[in-house]
Amino acid sequence: MVIVLGAIGTLAGYPWGAFPAGVALAASGGLCLLNAARSRRVHCTFTGPLFLGLGAMVVLNAAWPLVAWYLLWLLLAVGTFISFVPEMRGRRYWGAGRGE
Repeated sequence: MVIVLGAIGTLAGYPWGAFPAGVALAASGGLCLLNAARSRRVHCTFTGPLFLGLGAMVVLNAAWPLVAWYLLWLLLAVGTFISFVPEMRGRRYWGAGRGE
C-alpha cells in the first residue's frame, strides 16, 4: 500500500500528488519506528523520524510552498543513505556486536 501511495503521488504531480506521497512517507516512518522498537535495527531508528518528518513537510509544502521540491527529495535520499552507513560498517542492531 505504501508503494502504491508513493506511485500515485509521483504520477499525480504537484500539488495533487503531495498528499499520497506524504501519507506514504509517514506510513513508512511509522513502520520503521515499529520495526526499530521490535528488532532494534539501527537504520530504522534514523529513517523512522526522517520519513515521518518528511511526510509532514511534503504535505505542508503543498499547501504553503516554502522549500523547493527537489530539496525535500534530496533530503530524503541523503538522509536515507546516511542512516544506512552504520549498517554498511557492520553495525546492524543496537546492543549487538559488530556484524550481528
